Amino acid sequence: RKHRPASLWEIYQLVMAKVQDKIPTAERLPWKAGVWNIPSKRTVDRRVNEAADPRFYKNTTPIIAVGPGFYMPNPQTFDSRTRRELEALLKH
Repeated sequence: RKHRPASLWEIYQLVMAKVQDKIPTAERLPWKAGVWNIPSKRTVDRRVNEAADPRFYKNTTPIIAVGPGFYMPNPQTFDSRTRRELEALLKH
């Protein structure tokens, strides 16, 4: 979104916003709503690390770690223009 790698904190905030959007307003509670268990930051961090871990994917991971706590989409999963733009971010 911002044409730079995202930090784990930014990713967590995006996940929480998406989770909150999926929970009907009347059912929202601080930590649990209906069948939804709102993930902790540590849970989101683990899922992000798993998404960047090649042990969990046959060909290529959906995201890559570009530094401690910073991630971006894996350029190998895109074609043409988007791929070039992502690869340019890696060079900076």
